Amino acid sequence: MATENSKLFYNGKIFTGSNQTKTIDTILIEKDKIKWLGCKSEGLPPAAENSLKVDLKGKRVIPAFIDSHMHGLYLARDSKKIACTPPLVKSIVDIQNEVMKRAKKLEPGQWIEGWGYDESKLAEGRNPTRFDLDQATTDHPVVITRNCTHIAVVNSKALELLEIDETTPEPVGGVIEKNHNGRLTGVFKEIGKDFLFDRLPAKSIEEDASLLADFSEKLFSKGITTITDSLARKYPVDYYQIYQEAIKKGLKQQVILYYKWRDLIHSPELPPDSWKPDQQLSIGGVKIIGDGSIAGKTAWLSQPYLGQRSETGIVTTTEAELAAAADFARENNLQLIVHAMGDKTIDLVIDHFYQEPGWLPEIPSLRIEHLTLPSTEALEKAKEIDIAFNSQPIFIYAEIESYLKNFGQERTLKSYPFRDILNQGHELAFSSDAPATAWADPANPFYGIESAVTRKAYEGTDTGQDQTLSIEEAVKLYTEVPARITGLKNSGRLAPGYYGDFLILDRDIFEIEPDSIGQTEVEATYYRGEKVYQR
Repeated sequence: MATENSKLFYNGKIFTGSNQTKTIDTILIEKDKIKWLGCKSEGLPPAAENSLKVDLKGKRVIPAFIDSHMHGLYLARDSKKIACTPPLVKSIVDIQNEVMKRAKKLEPGQWIEGWGYDESKLAEGRNPTRFDLDQATTDHPVVITRNCTHIAVVNSKALELLEIDETTPEPVGGVIEKNHNGRLTGVFKEIGKDFLFDRLPAKSIEEDASLLADFSEKLFSKGITTITDSLARKYPVDYYQIYQEAIKKGLKQQVILYYKWRDLIHSPELPPDSWKPDQQLSIGGVKIIGDGSIAGKTAWLSQPYLGQRSETGIVTTTEAELAAAADFARENNLQLIVHAMGDKTIDLVIDHFYQEPGWLPEIPSLRIEHLTLPSTEALEKAKEIDIAFNSQPIFIYAEIESYLKNFGQERTLKSYPFRDILNQGHELAFSSDAPATAWADPANPFYGIESAVTRKAYEGTDTGQDQTLSIEEAVKLYTEVPARITGLKNSGRLAPGYYGDFLILDRDIFEIEPDSIGQTEVEATYYRGEKVYQR
């Protein structure tokens, strides 16, 4: 008699991850872990006899995705906001129209929020301003976040309610933009954006937890079984509490939090044993933002942005801050992860930690996130550091207009040198940074895989053919390497003793044309041996 505790999946094309040397078409799972895998024609283990049989019908199977750098709560919140991305929004006029539509459904005074605009994709070719948003509504406060999440714009009603005006001091490392007449434009950048968001009305734990729980199935539909929140906050509500409540309400993914360092300075207390990654909810590390974004021209560069004489971006950290955050991470058995896109910021981080011993025994003590434009010297020095890199191939795929406009072709082709990084033996993982990119489906890993394999943008622009990866490599960088660098044991690949976390795909991504990988759909997602999503 078949039992639900034991399942035999057969007749599949199974990619297990590293060290696969033979054809695998069958997996035996007992409870939540893989008991055996192999080729059915070679014979099955005795335990398979009474197992529930599942015919994979020749479909491609791969390990489930682990998104080691995303913003889970932002992503869930954004699902209820105006999506200011193509094809819905292609101009500031479109943003105005969407704001007006939303305003008609709300009582005066209620906030209207949007996300995802990229001025290089807007017909006007510029950031929207308070004056643009005022034309849409003066009865509702409005805040629209740029796709990079480092820049936001508000209307005059929002400025009034938040008591921000031309006399408000500009925070160090941030911009509260003014026009040539000295008037606020409503645009806030980097630490200025944080200054703005710290003043926005806070949602309740219940509201945020419900959003996260509702979003769980959407994540499973993309094959994502582990998520991170890579800028977890202590204020105004502790994200640990929000995610605890979300799990009670039905969030099923495993979750790892990385706290914003400047919150921890004022509130350093952490729940007991919360760093242990074998729990559904754990704290993985401390996060520092070292600079901004390429698309927003706030990443810190050694050479000016294209067409600028002196504009080289914004540095938002210091060596003293890096040292203090590292001390805290060391004392609390945590990773330190640093947002660094521009070459100057990457140099700052690597030079600071150069030849300094790591403090974690099993995973990299330090991670650099994004790593857009590393110098040859920085990569060479990184060999002397206990470090891993975590990057997002979706950026150059989705934001090509901004890269060409701000970087020019030569620097664009040198961006994200994934092949060089792997050839030099560095640990590299892929992730989405969702929702922080100009893509309507920002968490979907298949577009990132397509980008890394083809090194072409969504509209066909060459983004560096000398840096292409194989499909097998790209899949591993979304599965087993993220598991390794976050300390997730028994996850990220398919092997005896590992969790039964895998995806059944609607097409064989190893055999189709690489430029169609992004169109791949997940037929079914299995998590801990249980089906959690069926297309």
